[in-house]
Amino acid sequence: MTRYLVGIDGSVQGKRAAHWSAYQANLTGGVVSLFSVVDPVTAAGLGFDSETFSRAAQESLDDVVEYIKTKYPDVCVNTKIVIGSVVECLVDESIDHDIIVVGSHHGFAGGRAFGNATGLKVSVMASVPTAVIPSDWRPENAGEGIAVGIGPDKSATQAIQYGIQRALATKQRLKLVSGWGLPAFLQRPAEVMGGGIAPVGEQFQNTLDKLVADIKADNPGLEVKGVCEESSSTARAILGATRHNNMLVLGTHSYGALGRAMFGSTTYSVLNNLLIPTVIVPMK
Repeated sequence: MTRYLVGIDGSVQGKRAAHWSAYQANLTGGVVSLFSVVDPVTAAGLGFDSETFSRAAQESLDDVVEYIKTKYPDVCVNTKIVIGSVVECLVDESIDHDIIVVGSHHGFAGGRAFGNATGLKVSVMASVPTAVIPSDWRPENAGEGIAVGIGPDKSATQAIQYGIQRALATKQRLKLVSGWGLPAFLQRPAEVMGGGIAPVGEQFQNTLDKLVADIKADNPGLEVKGVCEESSSTARAILGATRHNNMLVLGTHSYGALGRAMFGSTTYSVLNNLLIPTVIVPMK
């Protein structure tokens, strides 16, 4: 049973994150914990005291609970409000949960407690996956299949395992997507030096094909395919190849303070151009 920790700040984005979590919990089993953080510094800056902010937060939580219960009456939902800093409180609370869920615009969501910026920060500090949900997500327009973005390093190892688990649990196909290429201004020198970059693409595809074969061997009932896309931007390649999928899974190098410096530019770019629910899985 998956324990979902959902950041709620009174925004439509937070409600959408709660809806996604409840949908997943209803589908495969789980408990949804709606979580609000009252930051005294933010409250004071807006001319309110923490008590007033807390009352408003509770009203927002109650509204989301009612919204979820009308759609998924059998899903267990609980609420909690804490005082402190948003990112730190989310990370601390996630110790007792399996995944953190926040909502987001397609672009930067300014002026909210939770959003793209928070999702980025939380995902490199938490020891559990972080899901970022687009504000226009709806069950009826969700795509099909679980996609996992594959990079040239080992940061996708845990992401692949997470993708396999979700694909099996929800009886969906699994797609591994690898983006490769050089910036346009480097392609000409590469052609002069080595006769082009096609062999690089072949190497990426061969590596991906072997990975697909290994996954199929370990999971005979799972439909898996690998897609290798050439692009000067890995993020653009992954976004383009996964825009019709149900979920995108990406990996990070580490969690903790060092993670901020190691956070991949691809993951950063994907989250700032969000198209579908995207789960960031830390490498253990």
